[in-house]
Amino acid sequence: MRSLLEDVLKAIRGGSTLASALDPVRAELPVYYIGLVRAGETGGALDDVLSRLASTLEDATALRETVRSAMYYPSFVLVMSGATLLAMFMIVIPEFRPLFEDSGSDIPPSLAVLLAISDGLREYWWAILAAMFVAVMLVRVYLGGEAAKHRRDRWMLRLPVIGELVTKIEVARFARTLGALLVHGVLILTALSITAEAVANREIAAAIKGLSSKLGGGEGLAGPLEDTGLFPHLAVQLIRVGEESGQMEAMLLRVAEIYDAEVKQSLQRILSLLVPIMTIVIGLLVAVIIGTMLEAILSTYAITI
Repeated sequence: MRSLLEDVLKAIRGGSTLASALDPVRAELPVYYIGLVRAGETGGALDDVLSRLASTLEDATALRETVRSAMYYPSFVLVMSGATLLAMFMIVIPEFRPLFEDSGSDIPPSLAVLLAISDGLREYWWAILAAMFVAVMLVRVYLGGEAAKHRRDRWMLRLPVIGELVTKIEVARFARTLGALLVHGVLILTALSITAEAVANREIAAAIKGLSSKLGGGEGLAGPLEDTGLFPHLAVQLIRVGEESGQMEAMLLRVAEIYDAEVKQSLQRILSLLVPIMTIVIGLLVAVIIGTMLEAILSTYAITI
């Protein structure tokens, strides 16, 4: 970062504008950043633009960190649960084999299945890891193409709970970026093009790009947004109110605030259900394993007696 800023400072000392000095480091900045800086320089409001950019980036970063932090605890629970099951199959269950072999009784079918899984994990763990690695590589290759990524993003939006959360995140990003661009005088068609690049979900980004042709024909923004079928009714209605009152820029920023709060609430609700569900599922698996071993021991003991 220090090196980048030194290059920017050198360019400005050489007579370049801030926007032109930032252009060589465009890849290190959000897609709308340089456009807003150029608009601020042209309109003589660079200080206000930079202040709003800082607030916009802080809000976007806070939302991203909220999503990331929310996944730490479920991920920890999942990893520890997997380690517990792995330890049971590779260490605990094999210890019961001599008990049945010494008794001379046949191993019950249910326990035989557990022992077979245990033997497979212990003897062919390297093959399992290799198969998992190959599977991950194949999935990455399959999803590496643009068409595959588009299908994946479309599928994400259709998931029952995750789809709603992704939609809220993207609506907040769309409204925040578009509102910030319009506030500083960027033309609506140019602003939509830049906003489409800032949206991560390709299905929603493609819908935003398709708005330009309708807006070019004289339509407002709310109607075409509603026609996409991807934007929530509340967001569309708020944008329509903003258009009718001549305060669309302020309303877009308000929509971003509303959906930022919605994302946080949705994450809290999901996590309040996700962790207990994971705990119950893992507990049931452990209970089935222990119950199977106890049943086998008791049945063998009864036969011996």
